[in-house]
Amino acid sequence: MPQNIILCYRPYAATLTQGSWHTALPLTNALTADTAEVARSTNTALASTRFKADFGVQRSVRAFFIRGANASLTAKLRLRGFADSAMTIELHDSAWFSLFPSVWSLSIPWESPDFWMGAQEEWLDEERRAPIVYLLPSSLMTAAWLVEFDDTGNPDGFIQFDRFYVGECWQPSLNYTYSGNGFSFLDQTDVETSVNGVESFRRKIAPKSFRFGFDYLSEAEGWTTGYDLNRWAGSDREVLVIPDPDDATTIKTRSFIGRLSRMDALAQVACGYMAAGYEIKEML
Repeated sequence: MPQNIILCYRPYAATLTQGSWHTALPLTNALTADTAEVARSTNTALASTRFKADFGVQRSVRAFFIRGANASLTAKLRLRGFADSAMTIELHDSAWFSLFPSVWSLSIPWESPDFWMGAQEEWLDEERRAPIVYLLPSSLMTAAWLVEFDDTGNPDGFIQFDRFYVGECWQPSLNYTYSGNGFSFLDQTDVETSVNGVESFRRKIAPKSFRFGFDYLSEAEGWTTGYDLNRWAGSDREVLVIPDPDDATTIKTRSFIGRLSRMDALAQVACGYMAAGYEIKEML
């Protein structure tokens, strides 16, 4: 069965160490919501482009999101989770996996080598770097993670990203409804019209926006996790949305960190059931 939407909030406090990172662009920059603050390695050596995320205590982990990474098409990543901060008891190893794996489709001409070997996945959004989304099969209690990049051939000569996000995750027992949902871009282009009617434009990046809702959550779920999300997030704090965890083709384009620009009231719609509605706007 397809998985339901995942919403992550209340990002965990973590201490980031290891690797080799510029003094002016340290790893701590990746723990802030400000996309202008980036973490940058000093080079692309394997020993330099790794870091340990230590939560201090065991936390329930389901999803990882790394935003703004300058990873090249041949980049790989590996994540290992540990029960203890000393990283002596390993609980999970993703093994090395490609961030832009080869994909195959019938649209590839049969005479092309890519028809037999698959074509390199392309990122078609020139205004945003592809995010890194990694999901565990189920939540896992861990105290520390080791995150390793293998991108020694990166033409920039370094690895850079602006956000490392791990937090509490809610996967509702029922998926969002088909009616009323929508994914859009909020156009922010400035338009000026001259006296003779000629228009000029100053384009800005249009934030993503996703509108969705739940019609029949159990009251127990609505008054616990739903209540907690609404109370904590407000309209100013970061929420990570992963609309379709099973769709590897679109998970990078549809998943993003944003803030709740609309949060409907928790409504009791039938005996024992509640409804909730949201709109999340991308934070750029």
